[in-house]
Amino acid sequence: MIDPSAFARGQIRALLVPWGCEVVELAGDEPLPWLAERLARARVLVVEPASHGAGAAAWLARLKAACPAAALVVCTALTTRAAVVAYRRAGAADVIAKPWSADRLGAAIRKALGGRAGGPAAGRAGTAAAAGGGDKAAGGSDETAGGRGNRVDRPDPIPSGFASGDRGGRLGQPGPGPLAAASGG
Repeated sequence: MIDPSAFARGQIRALLVPWGCEVVELAGDEPLPWLAERLARARVLVVEPASHGAGAAAWLARLKAACPAAALVVCTALTTRAAVVAYRRAGAADVIAKPWSADRLGAAIRKALGGRAGGPAAGRAGTAAAAGGGDKAAGGSDETAGGRGNRVDRPDPIPSGFASGDRGGRLGQPGPGPLAAASGG
């Protein structure tokens, strides 16, 4: 796992060690060739790219190129649409929003491993759906127990007027723009 926060690394370690996973904790400021050598056997990388700022997606793409066999699970508080799309394009298998729930992160890791990891739900089915993951095609639910994780990939249920050209007016009243015309204001 690569996260600048020792606390976050400790939480993820506490989740994975009981499953029998070997956990390597890194801060993310190490040189990429050293990271690639250290993570050569990794099957899943849980990463927090936000410390790389505007170059986070490029860093993820370089990390994915250096460790092509590993699935990237991004666990970050920076989950704007643009960031999530950039992370996905860089090779992320899943994007989990912080604060994460153990069920949601566990489901993402099991899915990245192809359902082969242990954990609380592995005895039942070993899939993301068994842990309440958001894979509807696999029989899971849209919502996650206690987490926001898989919602970052879906469009907002309430479209933003700002995105469609509405710059807003007084609080609670639509401003001049497409939404104002649609609401009769």
